[in-house]
Amino acid sequence: MADSETEAPSGWDIASVLKMLDDLTDKYDLIGQDTREDFEEKEELTRDEIDSREGLLDELKFNLLPPLQTQLSSLVTSLALPRDWRKSPPPDFQIIGNVLEDIEETADEILDLIRSIALDIQAVGTGDHRLKRCKQFRITHLLNSIEDLVSLHVRGLFISCHGFLRESKLSRDHPEDRTHPRVIRMLERGVHWEMGCCTHSIKKIIGWCDGPDFDVLQTRWQEKAQELDRSLGLMTELSHHTMSRQRNTSALRKHVIKLGQFTIPIIKLVRMFSNKISKTNAFTLDSELNSEMLARLHKHPQKIDDYFFIHGRKLLESYKQNELEGNHVQMRSQIVGISDLLESFLVFLAFHHIPLPRGIGRSSPESHFKTWFSEWQHSWHVACNNFSLILLGFQDGQQQLGPAA
Repeated sequence: MADSETEAPSGWDIASVLKMLDDLTDKYDLIGQDTREDFEEKEELTRDEIDSREGLLDELKFNLLPPLQTQLSSLVTSLALPRDWRKSPPPDFQIIGNVLEDIEETADEILDLIRSIALDIQAVGTGDHRLKRCKQFRITHLLNSIEDLVSLHVRGLFISCHGFLRESKLSRDHPEDRTHPRVIRMLERGVHWEMGCCTHSIKKIIGWCDGPDFDVLQTRWQEKAQELDRSLGLMTELSHHTMSRQRNTSALRKHVIKLGQFTIPIIKLVRMFSNKISKTNAFTLDSELNSEMLARLHKHPQKIDDYFFIHGRKLLESYKQNELEGNHVQMRSQIVGISDLLESFLVFLAFHHIPLPRGIGRSSPESHFKTWFSEWQHSWHVACNNFSLILLGFQDGQQQLGPAA
């Protein structure tokens, strides 16, 4: 076992396993906080230094992350789910304890390795297009993703396993209490859910170890496409007038509802854009891009989500208060900001994409991609123009509308 904060007994029982799970839960809580060391900047890494860091990435991909996946699966298997301790013997705690030791050792080695790489790469700065796989953009993303894997998902699995074992023991000790079986079933689902999250995260991280930079950007667009459903739900609720059951809806509120209705196509088009970017295999990006440019592009999806949040909040508050939140210029600026980010990303792709080879006899996926985005841009401009017209009509009639009496 690696040098660790968790000292385990030679013989395992349920008490020592629960303590080990508690200790690991505490150990991996907020592991990314205040762990970054100071470093001295240097102009560049030598070829040997780059090769060494790339070798460490291969170590991570082939020799550390797959064993962690296997060990986590073994932990779940060792619980023998589903198991009713009132009718069958409990699991083998010696096996569970040994697996937990293995997981801790592997997780610590993974964290130490990626942090050592990150420290060297941070020293070079963001003008690092020559570093290929070792760019700060990629390494920082790997560091954050690995710390999230351990502190959120692996730790979450420990918490679920602890709860399952504790409740199973209580169920055996107090068979007359019927609440424990229900809680156990819920915790079993939690174990499987966290295991699924671990598997998904490990698979993604393995791909990022040597995949193109575009993979990281695609993942970000995919994540934010899913979050757009929240904004879409709010606008749908507003447009259907479900937030209030007042019989007499003021003219101002009617205009706000209409603005919400014309925001819905805009959100749907952004979601289509995000899904297309995240799933395309028509091209990749120029490998000579440096971390500064890649990091800026990586922020686009979050900025778009922020714009929609502000826009939605203004509309909802305007409806609730029967008074315009902000003014028409501020409201339009949110949509313009979203449009600018999307257009700038498309311009970037036009200059820096690298078409991928196509199969013999197949039409170019790049051609399909360009055709799709040409049609999308037309729909986007129509949707934004329609929203602006409604907003201008709102502005022109605002003096006559006023709050309802």
